[in-house]
Amino acid sequence: MGNVNTAYIPPAILYLNPGLTREEFAQELNKIRVGDPTDHHREWNDFGDPKKEKPYFHGGIFELGDILQLHQRERWFYECAQEEEVPALVVVRYKKRNIWQEPRYRVEGRRTRSYPSLANLVKEHPQYNPDKVFDWSKSSGSFHSIFVGECEWEWKKREDRYFLSEYPPIKSRAQPEGIYSSIVITAEAIKAQAWNLFGWEGYNHTRRFLVDHPDAQTAHAKALQNWWIWKLAQTTRRTNNGLLRMRLEMPVQNIPLTDQSALSRVIREGVDNHNGYIRPLPPPMAIPPRPNNEIPF
Repeated sequence: MGNVNTAYIPPAILYLNPGLTREEFAQELNKIRVGDPTDHHREWNDFGDPKKEKPYFHGGIFELGDILQLHQRERWFYECAQEEEVPALVVVRYKKRNIWQEPRYRVEGRRTRSYPSLANLVKEHPQYNPDKVFDWSKSSGSFHSIFVGECEWEWKKREDRYFLSEYPPIKSRAQPEGIYSSIVITAEAIKAQAWNLFGWEGYNHTRRFLVDHPDAQTAHAKALQNWWIWKLAQTTRRTNNGLLRMRLEMPVQNIPLTDQSALSRVIREGVDNHNGYIRPLPPPMAIPPRPNNEIPF
């Protein structure tokens, strides 16, 4: 079973919104809220004290270039090196009425000047055009943020639009099943605007979030089921039609999350077979109600 992880927010956005342009991708990142440590006394959409909210993912197109790990163009460095004094670019993240805005920019040198938009910045300092700073021709790569770490799943680019890779990374320190299910759970948290879950140690509250959001629990179970169906299709060399038929015929079950490995194990046993037949999953078990003040996990 996976867990919510702030490092998986960028791939989770592509999971929810395949085919984003780089501008749309930066706009979706700008909607994320990461605040105080996760607290079970707050509502799921409450990220805590606005003054303590983290500026993660609000750096616009420049932060997106870093997240996608795009190489900076050597020509850009060369052009800057020809200047007598290389001005420093500062990306200013800011909120207005508690809503994150598009970043402003400040160029610091012999004199400091501020710019309200990227267009204004590039007009006066063309060397800071993102097309000059980053190599946007890269067709694939992985995710990394200087704030929250890396996700080993890869992204793909087709016709200037970004997608989550259909296949797990070939070389990975973590289990691909866990990475994929974590991306799905993180995507469901974004969809539900469960910003409270993105606080410090929010992963410890993943199961409580799934219990409170049955749709997210179903999406998680379906993700694991698709994963093991895909693995079976690899070993049995099934056709695409056979794979799609298996997905349609097999029911998705919600299983209580009392054991982190139980859901994956039961679904794997339901999918895995050597005779070409689908073993039905056991019937779903109802989650018992809990008292108002009882914290189940």
